[in-house]
Amino acid sequence: MTPRPLVAALLLACSTGLPAGVEAQDKAAQNQTAPQGRTAPQNQTAPQNQTAPQNQTATAAAKGGFAFVPPPSIGAPTQRIGAASRGAQGEGGAVSVLAPAEGGLTLEAAPVLYFQVPRGAARPVTLVLVADGMPDPVLDVTLPGARPGINRLDLKRHGVTLEPGRRYEWSVEIVADPAQPSLNSFATGAVKRVAPPADLAAGLRKAATPREKARLLAAHGIWYDTLDLVSGDDDPGLRAARAALLEQAGLGGMADVADAS
Repeated sequence: MTPRPLVAALLLACSTGLPAGVEAQDKAAQNQTAPQGRTAPQNQTAPQNQTAPQNQTATAAAKGGFAFVPPPSIGAPTQRIGAASRGAQGEGGAVSVLAPAEGGLTLEAAPVLYFQVPRGAARPVTLVLVADGMPDPVLDVTLPGARPGINRLDLKRHGVTLEPGRRYEWSVEIVADPAQPSLNSFATGAVKRVAPPADLAAGLRKAATPREKARLLAAHGIWYDTLDLVSGDDDPGLRAARAALLEQAGLGGMADVADAS
């Protein structure tokens, strides 16, 4: 099945390097010398009483009890947050995917994908999953029942199995007007299935609770499985862990968004 034009253009877009003008400016800056008779200050230090910014990951980990350690990027998706600004996350206007900017890993053959639908957007939502190197979508489904808040889509229920080692991009699009696709709000995420290293596999076998498993997965950079575990029920501890996890991925604006009802 051929993906919708707008979604297909988004998923198949290629990343580009720095514009030539920017590169030229960088080279010029490197070759620039200080005026004669003027030397650069040596051993410049920050003013006394000024402290470095607190590490965002450490702060979020302290709130939720564990830290997410990002793996090497699998290739950033085109746009993980829709047209609204970051300050408007969860406040209406744009759909967003709950995934890191650099893409995320999973151990599951059919992971659960999470996305946020803004308030007042009770319209059909289209989700498209495309595998690198494959011309046709692996999944192209319209979800008429998506509601404002955080929604989930279980790929297992749609008969989808991810191939180990292959990168996939998934897109969520709110259909505002079928006759005018340019008015739709869309966002994309990336996912890659990997095999667990030996120490993680052994730890998961010994872990007794979802929180223990989530801690191990987060420490190994397994985003999608960690998010699914901390979204499993209404346990306050798990919800605090989810808020901390989202904050570490730069999605802190989603932390207080309720699950779709």
